[in-house]
Amino acid sequence: MFEVRRKSDGYICALKFVEPKGESERQIIFNEVALMTVCKENDCVLRCFESFDFKNRLWMFVELMDGGALTPLIEQLAGNYSENFIKYVCYKTILALKFLHDRHIIHRDIKSDNILCSESGEIKLADFGYAV
Repeated sequence: MFEVRRKSDGYICALKFVEPKGESERQIIFNEVALMTVCKENDCVLRCFESFDFKNRLWMFVELMDGGALTPLIEQLAGNYSENFIKYVCYKTILALKFLHDRHIIHRDIKSDNILCSESGEIKLADFGYAV
């Protein structure tokens, strides 16, 4: 994943590229991008701004979550996190799931690796590879 700046407005986002190993993996990634695009109006779901299929790679410009996944943060804090922190993460995750379920989308891979954080404290649900 790379941090990039959009030329049109200077917005900083993340560039992710994937080299699918076959047609079924390519379809899974297309499904993921489509679901992220449908959900881009929600502030609890990772946004996908653009995607391209170029030179056997799928390129995705997604919202930058500069804090990374929740898993390393939990490990780093080693149990020294507040109840308010846990409530906030759960609340934002539940808001994302409600948004998805209201649109008949099931994520199917909820785990701390798929909950992303920003340095400013935003929490977003990501990784729609198994979603239906």
